[in-house]
Amino acid sequence: MPVAAQADAPAARLAATVGHYTLGAYVDPDDDLIRHEAHAIQRLEREARWDLRPFPPPPALSAAPIASALNVAPPAPAPDQPVALPVEKPADFKEVVSAAQVVSETAVVVRPPEEPEVAAVVPNADGLIDLTVSENPVDQGNPFAVRVVGQGATREITLAVGGIVRGASPCALINGRLFSPGDVVECFPLVRLETDAVLLRHEGRFLRLPVAGKPVRVKVAL
Repeated sequence: MPVAAQADAPAARLAATVGHYTLGAYVDPDDDLIRHEAHAIQRLEREARWDLRPFPPPPALSAAPIASALNVAPPAPAPDQPVALPVEKPADFKEVVSAAQVVSETAVVVRPPEEPEVAAVVPNADGLIDLTVSENPVDQGNPFAVRVVGQGATREITLAVGGIVRGASPCALINGRLFSPGDVVECFPLVRLETDAVLLRHEGRFLRLPVAGKPVRVKVAL
């Protein structure tokens, strides 16, 4: 066994801790006719004591010198990676596969079908949709198609789409009220809710009203 070096006696003692304070002038608490001037005070914070802190552990000894002294072969170092040994499986062995693994390998992600695009009338620059103008449905996209203005009394309906509420029961805020697909807004059935618009129907024609702060005026024939 190695013998530890003898400790230095002065180093084995921890010096006392003395605090230095300055006390200001004050009146004696027992006699208010006596006033003490400012003076310095030394206070023993901690007395001198033995240093009982543990010394750092000695360096680890190698196994090779000890083994050579005892005439014993040193132990072999542990391998960095474990060695996988082949395992013989019996002839009637059946590999068990978890149900979660089977589902993850065979599951098919089903996505809801996308709603088809519907050709609809949109408001013009003035925010007006005039349904009193009749046109050939085939030529709706043709700017040169002949349009006939219907004769008779008309009325104008104002619709303001304030927003669309998503969730389990989606709905749209129109004219300060909530409407779901299938409800009738004024005289227009609400067909569906889109990302930033609502789709209405009027006598075989569709109207697409966007979500905006400006209301849309729809002119219909009586």
